[in-house]
Amino acid sequence: MTDETQQPSDAELLHAAANGDQVAFADFCVRSLPTLSRVVRANCHALGIPQGQAEDFVQQSVVEGIAAVHRRNFEFPRAENITALLITIAKRLMLKWKSKHSRFLREPEEVAAHQQDLKSTQIVEILDAFERLSTADREILELVLLEGLSPSDLSVRLGVSRSTAYKRYERALRRVKKILDC
Repeated sequence: MTDETQQPSDAELLHAAANGDQVAFADFCVRSLPTLSRVVRANCHALGIPQGQAEDFVQQSVVEGIAAVHRRNFEFPRAENITALLITIAKRLMLKWKSKHSRFLREPEEVAAHQQDLKSTQIVEILDAFERLSTADREILELVLLEGLSPSDLSVRLGVSRSTAYKRYERALRRVKKILDC
């Protein structure tokens, strides 16, 4: 006879945390913060925001996210909506911070060149598309684009042949493009 205990949803964990349950809050953080932190670090890099600000954005996103979840009476149709909510809050915070501090981040010539290369709105669209990918596709793109793994290194990490790793990477890129084209 197996003891199948159902894991509480993110909303249930946050509800318990709001009522003072520190273990529930720790469980929620272990579950959600790695993804949130990766997305925030990538956004900071893409937007030219100092990496030192990333942790502040993560913490502020969690605080605002808990308040938003509380306003919704901790009711969410799917648990992953809360992580998506936190990522959306973090993006808003980063764009707000960037607009407030942009004149201090780069010289005017660099700002003009950067704006021509990639607009902040395009970055947000790309990151939104990234979030809509499957976990496997996101993992592959993170390994290649954020960690800089080569196809050979990716194949070792995934435990597949080099050609299979490259095909998965190409497929993930096609899926991002398809999402962006919609």
